[in-house]
Amino acid sequence: HTQDLVGVDLTGGHVKVVRAKTSGAKMTVEDIVTRKFAEVEEEAMADYLASVFRDLRIRTKEAVAMVPATLFMSKNVDIPSKDLEEIGKIIELQAGRYTPYSREEIVIDYLCRESPGQHYTNVLLVIINRTVVGWLASVFEKAGIEFVRIAISSEGMAASYGEIAQWVPEKEAVGGIHIAHQYSDLVVVDQGQMVFVRSLPVGAFHFRTGREKAETEFASELAKSLAAY
Repeated sequence: HTQDLVGVDLTGGHVKVVRAKTSGAKMTVEDIVTRKFAEVEEEAMADYLASVFRDLRIRTKEAVAMVPATLFMSKNVDIPSKDLEEIGKIIELQAGRYTPYSREEIVIDYLCRESPGQHYTNVLLVIINRTVVGWLASVFEKAGIEFVRIAISSEGMAASYGEIAQWVPEKEAVGGIHIAHQYSDLVVVDQGQMVFVRSLPVGAFHFRTGREKAETEFASELAKSLAAY
């Protein structure tokens, strides 16, 4: 039995739609559609998104909203507990400490990573401003499509890095860099789980328009990120 899985990225004035077929644990990409808009035109983007679903004959009007690293903040924090319920409560109480925003202005999710012998849990926080979530919800609603959840594109890329590197999940970590138009995305995966992500403010555009300066800035940003990791 196969099912449609649709991912939608609405950032940077683009509408990007990926449709995949899933069967058990196997996923096959069937269609990739994209259009660039002159401005972030909510109505036009919603109309186009609805038309893609019609043209591809996607019967289930549901999708995953993909968010790139430029639209969220990430923090690695050590929580002095190994109890998942307690970890959730601690994060909820202390979330405001990790951002310049109030708790009411942000949406938080997190991944936990435990290591044998540790009395604490390393937590990767992913923090998104509620205005971003609200805008996504508005475009999807106008398109007549429900977004079932928000996913960060870094996590999808992380899965591919492991396959490319042919790594052994139990023995080693692997890192990968995705160079987009205006930024680059550094992701580290350890034991099959994304444990670190950083957005570097240097992308393909900068390499094309000023290669020497871009190389210097890229190396500097990468070094700072690796030091933080």
